[in-house]
Amino acid sequence: MASKNNNTTVENATAKPDTIKRPFRLIFKDVTPIHAGSSYNVCKVEFLGTNKIALPQALWQDKFAWSDDSKKLVLVKSEARTKNFTSFKFFIIDLETGSTQESISMAGTINSLQLKKDTIFYNKFYYNKIRSKDTICCAIQENYIIKLI
Repeated sequence: MASKNNNTTVENATAKPDTIKRPFRLIFKDVTPIHAGSSYNVCKVEFLGTNKIALPQALWQDKFAWSDDSKKLVLVKSEARTKNFTSFKFFIIDLETGSTQESISMAGTINSLQLKKDTIFYNKFYYNKIRSKDTICCAIQENYIIKLI
């Protein structure tokens, strides 16, 4: 069952309402767990209302962030996925110029993210067996500064 709001359609996942009018809608398709039993998802992303953005073939997390002025959009590109390790990259789209950039690959899985000016503030789940001494832990708050091209 798909849930809808003004700017996002998510199939088989829950979307947070976005009350700001955005230039187009995101559609998450074929939403499935990253691996069996995981509460984190991967999916395909489509845009409704624009044909100006070409995404690379990839699996994406069902997480994203708009800039306050709707001029930038950040998606989360899923990278390595095994039962014991996941990684991701931020895929940043400048909607005014059409340029895109990818961050470095980072270990973990995104819980939430927010874009403020040139910084992505995010919370990720990262399990490090040695650091956590075998306990499930590690919701880590970090930020990533966008290097403008």
